Amino acid sequence: MAENTIYDMVSIIEEKLELLKHILDVKPKQKEAIEKEDIDAIESSLSTIQKQISAIDQLDSIYADKLKELKDRVGVESIEELDHTKFPNTIALRDRIKEIRSVLEAIKIIDDENIALMNDKFQETKKKLKNLRKGQKVVKGYSSDHDETMFINERN
Repeated sequence: MAENTIYDMVSIIEEKLELLKHILDVKPKQKEAIEKEDIDAIESSLSTIQKQISAIDQLDSIYADKLKELKDRVGVESIEELDHTKFPNTIALRDRIKEIRSVLEAIKIIDDENIALMNDKFQETKKKLKNLRKGQKVVKGYSSDHDETMFINERN
């Protein structure tokens, strides 16, 4: 019975790994969209990533239930305590968990780059807006109504 639970956990982890790999595939495309300032593509990538994260959250919940069930059934505190000779699928489970950590690290690296790039783009836009406001003030100063103070000098 515990071996079935471990098998289910491996399946859940493999599904999570695929979802994370999909997120990892989207992140470079998101970076391109940020560089091109393509708001629609950025929005699309965020939406895709959010769907993956929602699915991962559901898997994590199921996995946590299975893990608790396994710990209660076998009487261990962590997966590392399980005897891989008695439960051979624990090796696959540990390997997939290591893969997940690796993919998460790769996602974080790209995500940090994307955040920095977004902040740079935001600062550029802020500067442009500030310059635009200055330009508007200058134009406003020169284009105000001068009818009241206008003198006409006519000499003949």
